[in-house]
Amino acid sequence: MRLIPLTTPDHSGLLPAASGHCRIDPSTPQEDASIAALLAAAVDFVEGETRQQLLSRRFALYLDGFPATREITLPKPPLITVDYVSYIQNGVEKYLPDAQFVQDPAGSKPGRVTFKGQLPQVDDVPGNVIIEFPSMEEALACYHSPEYTAARERQSFIEGRIAEVEDIISRAEVIDFAKLSGKTVKFGATVRLADEDTEEKVKYQIVGPYEADLAKGRISVTSPIGKALIGKTVGDTVEVQTPRGAKSYEVVGVQFK
Repeated sequence: MRLIPLTTPDHSGLLPAASGHCRIDPSTPQEDASIAALLAAAVDFVEGETRQQLLSRRFALYLDGFPATREITLPKPPLITVDYVSYIQNGVEKYLPDAQFVQDPAGSKPGRVTFKGQLPQVDDVPGNVIIEFPSMEEALACYHSPEYTAARERQSFIEGRIAEVEDIISRAEVIDFAKLSGKTVKFGATVRLADEDTEEKVKYQIVGPYEADLAKGRISVTSPIGKALIGKTVGDTVEVQTPRGAKSYEVVGVQFK
């Protein structure tokens, strides 16, 4: 396990108070460098003794694989948030979905990250799991910013859509329409229709709801016209409610291709 600082702490906010406390003349800025060095040393000492982060900073924690206990205690508390967890698989850095790790509430001392579900296989190289997290003021400012909230909401929406698509794919069945036959309209049929008012002809293929594309002549089997056509044969008439009112069509052709 290796902890790598990604940013350096900013002591400038402490400098005015420290200069005033030490009764240093503010008209002698050459003393600022000495005060800043003393502040940095003091902060480093306190952080080392307390094992807590006092100033804003960002870290990356490198692990050699996901922990067998499925839990890791993060250094540099108090924990505010975890930006992301990534891992190396087949030489490529990938990101673990938020749904697969849970962090302790903000402000926890120490802060832990617990992993859930089936964890991915990682390459057998050092530092193959990375946890990046900010600390203190930087994290708090980020955590409450509108941009951060919007990004998290967008990420949650995308992850929800990914889960939905994965569920659809897992239940999908491939059907070769060319192997279907018959004179009755059913799923997969290409139907030619004639508008009984204008005699205009149109052609639609009846497909699943996720494949529907009206611009390409594919209509969903669950759409009003799709439902009306199921079971019909050549010569039958169907009536469909459209935004412009009721429309009547005659079925003039049924084929599978």
